[in-house]
Amino acid sequence: MHLNPRWGNQRLRTIEKRQVEAWVQELEANKNIANSTADGHWKVFQMIMKDALQNGKIDSNPTYEVDGPYVGRSTSYVFTPEECWAIYDEFPKRYRLIPMFGFACGRRVGLHAGFCSRRHHSRCPSQQFPG
Repeated sequence: MHLNPRWGNQRLRTIEKRQVEAWVQELEANKNIANSTADGHWKVFQMIMKDALQNGKIDSNPTYEVDGPYVGRSTSYVFTPEECWAIYDEFPKRYRLIPMFGFACGRRVGLHAGFCSRRHHSRCPSQQFPG
């Protein structure tokens, strides 16, 4: 679900607050998108409407005083080394640096946050996900 399928054929001036509220309810009810994705759509839409208001394209902002979609707690996942290599193996050879860069960035964040040990070069999921 992107903004364009929902709002693409509608002029900004014609969007009403009740339509925005109904769309937020649709986002919350859609089990095919993550909470963070719905929140991202909402924030982009808010920015578009705010910009349109500031630039005189609309007279009022229909997102004003509308609560965005509920964003629950996100869950993270730490790949095992075996899973990392399996992902790597699935990429075409010319693109195999892509997952490696992603894994390396994740490791750097883990080191900075104290989730990983420099000495043992290992991840510590128990520190990241206390049980």
